[in-house]
Amino acid sequence: MEPTSHRAVVIDNGTGYNKMGFAAGVMADLDFFIGDEALTQSRSNNNFNIIHPIKHGKVDNWDAME
Repeated sequence: MEPTSHRAVVIDNGTGYNKMGFAAGVMADLDFFIGDEALTQSRSNNNFNIIHPIKHGKVDNWDAME
């Protein structure tokens, strides 16, 4: 396996926002949405879901954190 064939994914689970991307990757290839755009995409597209695994600063749903 080549080192570049699988890139590591970095996920920052903050209390207000979750940020994700590829380690040392190009952000232009990543589909992500913020705010109202994320809500619109989740309602109109079956490929995107909004899940809130963190409640009051604590992880409430560990399966969703994966």
